[in-house]
Amino acid sequence: MNEPKRIIKGDSVAWSRVIANASHTYQYILVGPDSKFTIDATVDNGFLDVNLTSDKTKSFQSGEYRWHLFSDDGTDRFNVAHGYLVIDANPHDLEHCDTSSHAERVLRAIEKRIEGRILSDHENYSVDGRSLTRIPIEQLEKLKRRYSWQVRKVKVKKGLVANPRRVYYR
Repeated sequence: MNEPKRIIKGDSVAWSRVIANASHTYQYILVGPDSKFTIDATVDNGFLDVNLTSDKTKSFQSGEYRWHLFSDDGTDRFNVAHGYLVIDANPHDLEHCDTSSHAERVLRAIEKRIEGRILSDHENYSVDGRSLTRIPIEQLEKLKRRYSWQVRKVKVKKGLVANPRRVYYR
């Protein structure tokens, strides 16, 4: 097994990878938007092993990290591999979680704007020499349709809505 793509804060995690130089020392460096930390790896029978306890991962900050695996032979350092890792928050520590996608949040905002527009009925107006022009209702409706389809795609991907099947015939 190679490096994981996601881990949850507070979970124990282990992985290994085949290496070429058993005499080198290896270290992972993870760099994120707000933090940076290192993970030491052990070499055993041609494999690089990493075992992180739940106490160790509990101190990690949630977010997306770029990881780099370096080997060191005592005089030179080599970049062996790199990739991305997402550290998710521990669900036990969360009070609530917004699982809505970007498309769902934008669709809610568009619907709220349309609702407000219907109630106020002003597309543009001016007061004391200053004018305000709002997005025309037709454009809002067009955006609403586009984002509605994106929301549907997200819900199908999550398994919340069945994907309709099309039957073609001649």
